[in-house]
Amino acid sequence: MGNHFYIGEVKYKNEILPGGQPPIMDRALFEAVRQKALAQWSHRTIVRSKSDHLLTGLLFDDAGHRMVPTHAAKAGVRYRYYVSTPFLHGEAKTASAGSVSRVPAADIEDVVVKFLKAHWAAKQDKSTTSAARIGDRGALARWVAGVIVHKDRLIVRLKSDGQQRVLSMIK
Repeated sequence: MGNHFYIGEVKYKNEILPGGQPPIMDRALFEAVRQKALAQWSHRTIVRSKSDHLLTGLLFDDAGHRMVPTHAAKAGVRYRYYVSTPFLHGEAKTASAGSVSRVPAADIEDVVVKFLKAHWAAKQDKSTTSAARIGDRGALARWVAGVIVHKDRLIVRLKSDGQQRVLSMIK
């Protein structure tokens, strides 16, 4: 990363060679700027890859289409949603779209987390509860195979010994 032209060098076929032009900054400053840019870049990458959508990859409409995270902003407030892919891509009229086009992210995440906490408390499975760290998307994905959104209910499928099973319906 960095344009070696500034320090009198050129890059040719992935090799840094002395250039014919004089340097316009010293190597120490070039390296300092390069290190700062790399640190900021990796920070942006980490922030960008951290999603605040807990159910990403786990949510499907009742027609089997993935529901993907999206958001809208109005008056400076960010509203998070999960939207069924046919509706997101404008294919709702041509594809066999499900009965639910979008759901508020906070609402559905809250319902699913409460359901899982209640389920594991009823099973009195302390290892599962502590291992899951329910607010963590990665941990949640290890336990939940999928959530199917219907107009009147949610179907939560848990992974159990490598098998998927319908656990319960939430009204």
